[in-house]
Amino acid sequence: MDLHVEKQCVEELKKGDKKHFLLLFDANFESVYKYVARRVPDKSEVEKIVKLAFLDALGQARNTPSDIGYLIWLYSLAKPRIWDYISKSSFPQKQGLISIEKKEGNDKQEEDLVDKANKMMGKLSLEEREILGLKLFEEVTDGDVMIILGFEEGAVGPRIYRVLKRAHFLLFGESEEKKGVYFGELSGFFERLRERENIEIPEVFKLSLKIELTNRIDKKDFAIDGEVVDDKKSGEKESASKEPPVKSEIKREKPTGSDDPAKVFVKAVAEMKEEEALKRAKQTAKFERREKVYNFVDRRKPLFVFLPAVILLFVIVWILFNIFNFQFGVERAYPT
Repeated sequence: MDLHVEKQCVEELKKGDKKHFLLLFDANFESVYKYVARRVPDKSEVEKIVKLAFLDALGQARNTPSDIGYLIWLYSLAKPRIWDYISKSSFPQKQGLISIEKKEGNDKQEEDLVDKANKMMGKLSLEEREILGLKLFEEVTDGDVMIILGFEEGAVGPRIYRVLKRAHFLLFGESEEKKGVYFGELSGFFERLRERENIEIPEVFKLSLKIELTNRIDKKDFAIDGEVVDDKKSGEKESASKEPPVKSEIKREKPTGSDDPAKVFVKAVAEMKEEEALKRAKQTAKFERREKVYNFVDRRKPLFVFLPAVILLFVIVWILFNIFNFQFGVERAYPT
């Protein structure tokens, strides 16, 4: 979608015309689906996360940011659910590695390429893998990485550089002529991986999701239904919330007051900070007392070392003196 057209759609969407949301959906569905599928191997989970991301975007239509690309906004909505899924996974193959499947027709060079990429990605942290994926798979800017991952403005550049440097070292090793130049070679490597990607876009899912979104827009139903969770103890699936969800737009349009969620949250955070400060003060006082004791002992260490020896020597001398004094006293008792 042209950036000018996208901006117009976003402006109309913020004004309350939800019909423009379907245009944004058509333009960004494929990219969002691939973004999730590159990180989540379970297709049912991919569809679930994609669906919730678009429902989030529809529910927050009036608060859609107009200073960033709409696709970046959708990435930022999908990212927390992707990380939540990865954090709950028990197996290394579900940790957001390269999603290229091996097939019988694949040549040895292609399999080596995928194995090399997965070994490298497996040695990175979740945040490092996400930075690398965003830069070299989704090919977003440093500013977009900052928005999606919630980095501070001054921190994003050094973090990206460190990740690129580490990934380059794990893939190609380090040499003097390549030192400081990492993006070009990494970009070429990941371009070869993208060419071998086999993520299929399910048109049936896209159509059904679009129909659901259209129905919600027509009915003005922008709430996200309670998610179905798996109860491990009973083995049965039940709704995560039996009560009807509160519409996000209504929440945001409430007048501020004593029941305003934002004020309640700020107050709770302030109380937590006070508790943390008190706790830190107690720990600091305890640490200072302990340090004083250690310093007292350290300054008088020679005294504590030699005092027992002096006392022992004094006792020995006193015992010997009494023994010899007793013997001499006995001798003097006999007549000459």
